[in-house]
Amino acid sequence: MENLNEINITQIPLNSLRSSLLLNNDHFFFSISFIVVIPNIPADATWAQDGVTVAGGHGLGNATNQLWNPQNLIIDNETMLIVHSYNSRIIQWKIGDENGQVIVGNNGEGNRLDQLKSPTDVLIDKETDSLIICDSGNRRIV
Repeated sequence: MENLNEINITQIPLNSLRSSLLLNNDHFFFSISFIVVIPNIPADATWAQDGVTVAGGHGLGNATNQLWNPQNLIIDNETMLIVHSYNSRIIQWKIGDENGQVIVGNNGEGNRLDQLKSPTDVLIDKETDSLIICDSGNRRIV
């Protein structure tokens, strides 16, 4: 690759975009990849005006039925993984549950391998059956 400040955008199916970005700031290389899915929503679609709380809803705090500054979430099958930034943990919340279950970061905030500090994102690597976590406060990916 000759130009390290390159942006590639290719169309995958007609309703989604895949993008890759590789940047060089003279010391570090950053690679960011993401897929944007654009659903085919009919022009005459109507939306329900009421929503349903599926996680949290009991004020801010650190109980398993509370969220405090959730940063991101992913849905895998019928389970949400919620990045709970201020409590430095990842919570698993299954559909219909009243409480989430802490799956990463149940040892308080810190920089040990069994701790997180202000995580911002999580991905599931299905090939290795593992989580990849952006642990922002510790400036690391675990």
